[in-house]
Amino acid sequence: MPHKPTYKELEKRIQELERIEYWCNPSKAASKANIDTVMETIFKVAPIGIGVVKDRIVFEANDFLCRMIGYPREALIGQSSRILYPSDEDYDFVGKEKYRQIREKGVGTVETRFISRDRGTVNILLNSMPLDATDLSAGVIFTALDITESKQTEKALRESEERLKIAGKASYDLIYEWNTANDALEWFGDIDGLLGYEKGEILRNIAAWLGLMHEEDRPLLKTAVEFHRTETASIHYEYRLRHRDGTYRYFHDHGLPQLNEKGRPYKWLGVCTDITDRKRYEEDRKQKAAELENTNTALNILLKKRDKDKQEMEKKISANHDLIILPFLSKLRKSLSDNHQKQLLGILETGLKEILSPFAKKLSDPLIMLTPTEIQIASMIKQGLINKEIAQTLQCSIRTIDTHRANIRKKLALKNKKLNLRSYLLTF
Repeated sequence: MPHKPTYKELEKRIQELERIEYWCNPSKAASKANIDTVMETIFKVAPIGIGVVKDRIVFEANDFLCRMIGYPREALIGQSSRILYPSDEDYDFVGKEKYRQIREKGVGTVETRFISRDRGTVNILLNSMPLDATDLSAGVIFTALDITESKQTEKALRESEERLKIAGKASYDLIYEWNTANDALEWFGDIDGLLGYEKGEILRNIAAWLGLMHEEDRPLLKTAVEFHRTETASIHYEYRLRHRDGTYRYFHDHGLPQLNEKGRPYKWLGVCTDITDRKRYEEDRKQKAAELENTNTALNILLKKRDKDKQEMEKKISANHDLIILPFLSKLRKSLSDNHQKQLLGILETGLKEILSPFAKKLSDPLIMLTPTEIQIASMIKQGLINKEIAQTLQCSIRTIDTHRANIRKKLALKNKKLNLRSYLLTF
């Protein structure tokens, strides 16, 4: 693709074309042969569309212009220039605006649209000047620069900026653009409102931005600003900005550079995220974790104390049993003459031993489903008492004891099993 000239190059070419005017006098201007001679070299080498119109009829067109609009030269020469435009509105606008500028300034420059048979509508920068400044009827020479690509780029850029502004307004984040040449800051988001200020109250420059920072954060960020004027490492910082009420809000800043042709950053595009709530949550979590740790420590102390107290209580109970209860029971046994009373005393002694021994808990677990009477009977069975002895002790019939024994076997899942009940109870 041929090189597209810049605006300055176009201006220079127009000035060169103006020099043609001194020998393009009115008498020669109407001569197509003379125009061909004048334009021949320029038409061949210029990488831009060039043509001549008289009374808006195409008199000449170079190859570049023909390729631009997709017509052969023969199809253009002698045709109304209306053939170049996609609509009457475009054609009429150029006719009025271009010739108005030529009458006032000698040169007309307008942006318009041409219709290309191959590409559809294309955007054109049209520059025109008369062959005879005193007689427009002598004809007008024009240059046509295809600016479709640049217009599309400009449109995409505008749309991108608009989307950025909308995103900034809709987001809780603050999107910014920092120009390193003049330190201008453009905010896409309500930074003023977020910090409690009136709209526009915060100046849009680096100095004002740094001025809002907490004094402890400012030195680091000043150094960072100077660093990012020339270096391309991405921005990652946390800092505090002063709210109008005097408090500070935490922000996380992340930015990426836009580089010039020398690979140096000339702009930075970044996002400031308000992380105040997150920071407060983290602080609360740390405080609660510390409180929980203290609570756990206190609980562990209480549990240890409880275990110690339990052990001491068990020692006291055991000591009281051995030193106080057993001697009295021994004296009581010696004073008894009735066998029935002695049996009852034996049961009492056995029960006390079981309560004070590790066996007591083992026995209680599998027998927990038994009734108090059944537990008494199970305890006497374990001691080796027969049904008659148990019935005498509990002062009930032997049949009643048989019924209780059957219930005990059923509850202990021993029914229909050839397993001695006393032997089973002795395993606990």
